[in-house]
Amino acid sequence: MKFYFQSKFLSKMTKNIIILSILLAFTSCKKEESVSNLQNSDSTTISKNIVKDTLAQPIELKEIPQDPHDILDTSFIGKTTIEINKLNIHECFGMLLEDNEQKFAIAKYSNVVDDCFKGKNKILFEKFMNYYDNGKANFKIVDELNVITNHPKTYFNAVHLTLDGSEKVYLAEYEDSGKESITRIYKIWKIDFDVEKFVEIKVPQNLTFLNPEYAEE
Repeated sequence: MKFYFQSKFLSKMTKNIIILSILLAFTSCKKEESVSNLQNSDSTTISKNIVKDTLAQPIELKEIPQDPHDILDTSFIGKTTIEINKLNIHECFGMLLEDNEQKFAIAKYSNVVDDCFKGKNKILFEKFMNYYDNGKANFKIVDELNVITNHPKTYFNAVHLTLDGSEKVYLAEYEDSGKESITRIYKIWKIDFDVEKFVEIKVPQNLTFLNPEYAEE
């Protein structure tokens, strides 16, 4: 009888222990789930805040500074051919001119070859000074024009025109149509030997001239 009571008591106690264990396990799972949800919620909130803060702040784009030491931005007036030859620039074209016994020349320079057609150019009016190094001519720069070429829309070149009864060389800004004749002329400069300057003149009405760059295929 005593043994039966103890057995029954132990059986009941075992059931209570099992039930208690189940309750503890269930409570533990709930706590872990709550902690996990809280962590996920915090993580989501933090992520949203980071994205929101990132989008709210404008992205600063820094401009690339231009070279402040471009030699073409400086004046060449007063310099000589010897000095110009020491500069790392390209001569796009050059033409010798004569007025009575004096010799002059005009030349166009750019930083690189490609800029002769699309880029910054400097057109020089040069006066002969003397010879140097095996008979090379040395000129002095007396005037200059700083221009931007955008071939074929805008192009600068020396052209032969007959405007005052005799053919002379002028400087012209025009659109290069790629055809034999140029019909769209924007500006004309007279190469004035007396004042030693480029002198802009009015473009005559219906003016046309042969395209210096034209070549038959």
